[in-house]
Amino acid sequence: MNDRQALGQARKRWGKTAAVKHEPGRADRHPYFQGDFLVGRIVFGFFFEVEGEGTSWTAAFRDADAKEHRAELSLRMLYEGYRWGRPGPEAEAIDREAAESRACPECGSNGREYQPYKRENGNANGGYRAFALCLSCGHAEEF
Repeated sequence: MNDRQALGQARKRWGKTAAVKHEPGRADRHPYFQGDFLVGRIVFGFFFEVEGEGTSWTAAFRDADAKEHRAELSLRMLYEGYRWGRPGPEAEAIDREAAESRACPECGSNGREYQPYKRENGNANGGYRAFALCLSCGHAEEF
């Protein structure tokens, strides 16, 4: 995908405020940066809001999809009275392995991520829920 195709893809997703940016060497400047390719939108006429970043345009759009899937699950859980939160270290290790070791039943992707949630009031009964979130298609499987 070239710069022009990336901008076209971004406009399909985010409309006329869509923008793409390629900053060679960006990933080398800070360990937090994931890549030199940025996709997003222009906010307030001048601010570039990054929706995804990666080592290629394709990776940047994949990152934008993953962020959207995480946000959708977080909003759903917030509505049900849960916030993102980890259990104890042993339970987290077991649940992380369970989430990341199997392919997504919807799309077959191996890119699943462990997402833990705890009830806001800390109630021990039903106070913890774990999900395997597919970063490709957004399917969230509770286990």
